[in-house]
Amino acid sequence: MRIMPATSAGDDFSIMYPSKSGQTNYFQLSVEWFTGDTITWHDDGQPTSKANGYLYTADALSVNAMSRPDGGVGYTSDTKLEPGGSNDFGYGLKVTASMRAQQNAINQAFITFTKNTARLSGGAFGSNGVVDFVKVYDVNWSKVSSVGTSKNLAGSKWVLAANAGSGPHNLDFGNVANCSADDSGSLTPSEGVWCFVPTDTTDSYYAAFKGKYVTIVSDNGILDKNNANGQFRVNGLRVGTYLMKEYQAPDWYEQSGKTYTFTIIADTQATISVYEDDGKDTGAVNGNAIANKPYGAVSWGLVETKAPDGYDLPDGATVYYTFTIKENDDRMNAKLYKTDGVTEVTENKVPNDRTKGSVIWYKTDSTKDGYGDDARLKGSEWSLTQTKDWKGSDIATDKRRDSDQERHRSGDGQHHHEYADHRQQSAVHRHR
Repeated sequence: MRIMPATSAGDDFSIMYPSKSGQTNYFQLSVEWFTGDTITWHDDGQPTSKANGYLYTADALSVNAMSRPDGGVGYTSDTKLEPGGSNDFGYGLKVTASMRAQQNAINQAFITFTKNTARLSGGAFGSNGVVDFVKVYDVNWSKVSSVGTSKNLAGSKWVLAANAGSGPHNLDFGNVANCSADDSGSLTPSEGVWCFVPTDTTDSYYAAFKGKYVTIVSDNGILDKNNANGQFRVNGLRVGTYLMKEYQAPDWYEQSGKTYTFTIIADTQATISVYEDDGKDTGAVNGNAIANKPYGAVSWGLVETKAPDGYDLPDGATVYYTFTIKENDDRMNAKLYKTDGVTEVTENKVPNDRTKGSVIWYKTDSTKDGYGDDARLKGSEWSLTQTKDWKGSDIATDKRRDSDQERHRSGDGQHHHEYADHRQQSAVHRHR
């Protein structure tokens, strides 16, 4: 056990014994940080009833001997501490947290104090007057399917809006910028960053949010402290009324066009309701579970408009293949059917006929004998043999064959042969 030095207490927080006769004091110690991470508090020295932490005299800095964090009391649940009265001392506290929790606090803190040299003031901030502590709360909701509310839907994004005096406490610091906009005038707020919606914005999507602060909340994003897909928890919100609207719907679901509202009241779980532009409330959303309607079974007609090189388009009806997308289908494995909608296309393999080539030659009299080049001779017979494959490689002699196993006979001195290149090709088409 390590005993603390006589002139230090409270590396992270200290509160002195009330100095006025009969005065009492208390504070609630929370084991959840503003980041949502769980921490542990420890006793870290005990200021005496005479200590005040500011006057540099022996009494003002006096500390009772007690164990340090490695042997002192650990507070692992929310605890009410009451200096004064029968407790003839103040409190000095130190927090222990995981490296991840510490880094989260550094990344998300709005104000950072450094270079603490005070001995009893509990960190880099202290006051011998009035300190107002802002109590903040959280809001929870989930995104579900309208055809089965037990199914949470991942991937949605939301616009969260707060009035002045609500939202996170840093909005009162006066340094919140107007929301940026693109060339068309559409606002483009960023995830996890609050911005102000100008009252003269022309972006109709944000019409209900004029004069308010907004940010984007993404499923499992920066502000969402619930790691489960489709479930949300936003921390650090002050008492007040808020609006929210779906910014991006889950895949395969329609986007909700509704605006929702909730009001945070001290120590009360917020209830989400549907909000209308005239300010009327249409009733609470059951269990804060906001439902989206699936696109449902949608049928499509598949038409090949351009064939691969060397292949012909099919003849006949305009729509040659069909498929249907259902809510629970594997998005990469919809079944393909022929035009009748009944005959399944095996392994979704769509065939094309090879384009037939042709060659024409003439049999003539080499002596011409006054007949000229057009003197065609009848009655000759020919065999046509493929000597190279479609890649241009030679075909072995014993593998060669007469095309279509036919012989070509001339009746008028002109020979015409159609042939198909015997190629083996494969192609996979995916449409999303």
